[in-house]
Amino acid sequence: MSDRAATKGGRFVVTQARVRTALLAERLGMIGDRTQYPDLWEFLESLQPGDVPSGTVSAIESFGVFVALDDGPDHPVVPGVGFITIPELSWRHGEPVADVVAVGQRVCAEFLQFDDHNLEARLSSSQMSILSGAGSSSRSDPGRVTRRVGR
Repeated sequence: MSDRAATKGGRFVVTQARVRTALLAERLGMIGDRTQYPDLWEFLESLQPGDVPSGTVSAIESFGVFVALDDGPDHPVVPGVGFITIPELSWRHGEPVADVVAVGQRVCAEFLQFDDHNLEARLSSSQMSILSGAGSSSRSDPGRVTRRVGR
């Protein structure tokens, strides 16, 4: 088990200590240091709005869903480089997150923007597909940008 997170009832949970550490690091400007995390910066800067990366849901929180992107490096603080806010998760507002995704589930989500403050790829899955997992019959190559939208 990583020191970044813990499991609780089979659910991946970010520890409160890690969240506090992330907030402190963020306030001090340490998390966004380009020289400290060059691979992460390079990956995030390579994404373009409309790209559709795929990944695995790594944690579900009250404020959103963390996604470990297939081609992305590990995040230094949180359990995934990709992040989907609750409003961007589904068109049906008020739908319980557990009815939309589960930890370990494969997802494709549209890249919206690079959050250089938190070093995250902000994603939207409200118009994208939820993959069925390892046995998916998806024609896409998991981990690769599958299409660009709005171009």
